[in-house]
Amino acid sequence: MKKLVSPDYSDVENRGAGDVVSIAAAYIRSSKSIYLFSDLESAALKDDRLEARVLTAFAARPIMDRTALARLKADIYWFDIVLVQEGGDWKLLEAYWRQAMVDDFFREENNN
Repeated sequence: MKKLVSPDYSDVENRGAGDVVSIAAAYIRSSKSIYLFSDLESAALKDDRLEARVLTAFAARPIMDRTALARLKADIYWFDIVLVQEGGDWKLLEAYWRQAMVDDFFREENNN
């Protein structure tokens, strides 16, 4: 996990790289299995940064498509992230996340 986060990571909650790695590690440790289902809402390369907005559902069982979300207990979040290249790899520099709803996966712009 540490290899995916820039040592320069920061966010609006004044968390650093170690903090966000700890949050992710605690989530992973508390779950037997984690399956992800994501929709990339937007992504743009700006200077040397990649800015993206991603809607992601985390569940304990596989999520085959968005219609399964109504039947599963899933944690759903919007992630606004900034990635930068460091040493040839893309790393997380900034992140903001907030809870989302199953209905967000059914918004017209997310139905590709």
